[in-house]
Amino acid sequence: MIRFVALGLIGGMLLALSLGCSDDPLKKQVLRDYKSNLRKVHFCYTTYMVRHGDVGPENKEQLIDYLKTDPTAIHIIKQVGLTPDTVDDIFVSERDGEPFVIRYGVVDREDGGDYPIVFEAKGQDGLRLVAFQDPKECGEQEYNDYLEN
Repeated sequence: MIRFVALGLIGGMLLALSLGCSDDPLKKQVLRDYKSNLRKVHFCYTTYMVRHGDVGPENKEQLIDYLKTDPTAIHIIKQVGLTPDTVDDIFVSERDGEPFVIRYGVVDREDGGDYPIVFEAKGQDGLRLVAFQDPKECGEQEYNDYLEN
């Protein structure tokens, strides 16, 4: 399932790129939707999964290496405003200034495919963002439940 979600996102972004014009509303929408680091990391992670048999990277280094060296990944990450030189900068939350907690090695079990992958470490005002396809703000118990499952 994650493969279909990610392929749809990637396809939409490639369509936006093919339209080419910087004034294109679809291209602007893609950049708006992926403005936050949380969304960018989630997108990069799921892009990795699509290219690696629905299995997430084992660690941050493996994900970054893929994003910086794989020609397809380099092309895809440009759609969310990233380059191999800027990939390292997205692993910190803009809201709390802390590095994200990331669940590495996620395997798509084909039971829904929208897994919590990226988590804010501290959050803001007692709430932390959890990155599914659409990020969700969670209290302590819900956050811990997502982190442990």
